[in-house]
Amino acid sequence: MNIRLQKVTAIAILLVITVKNGKSEVDKILVEQWKLVTTTYLRYDATKTFLDLMKQSFPENLNFYSIGKSVQGREMYVVRMGKNVEDPGAERSLLTPKIRMVGNIYGDDTLGKQLLLMMVADLLRRQRANDER
Repeated sequence: MNIRLQKVTAIAILLVITVKNGKSEVDKILVEQWKLVTTTYLRYDATKTFLDLMKQSFPENLNFYSIGKSVQGREMYVVRMGKNVEDPGAERSLLTPKIRMVGNIYGDDTLGKQLLLMMVADLLRRQRANDER
């Protein structure tokens, strides 16, 4: 329990550093978040903090919002990634596909959410490096 709490605390500290220093800390945050999502299963609070950090670091490319609450009273989030995510009605080319990926449909489907978080971190990391793949 203490290990998880320490990791969540470390994420919160990174958030404060980013606010103070601006975009120069984005690369450091991406490295730290990549290490976190690839080595640890993120519990609910750490997942929310991860999404907050990614949204703060990439406001033009990532947005997330709640679509309701679970039976345990936890928010259920949708993550939207792409260009101009703040304007869902923005025009886009018909040749630009939309992809929907879903994780944690069932209560014991823990791997799905973690893989999606890894994909979010990887796509943002690649975009930051101008990787066109």
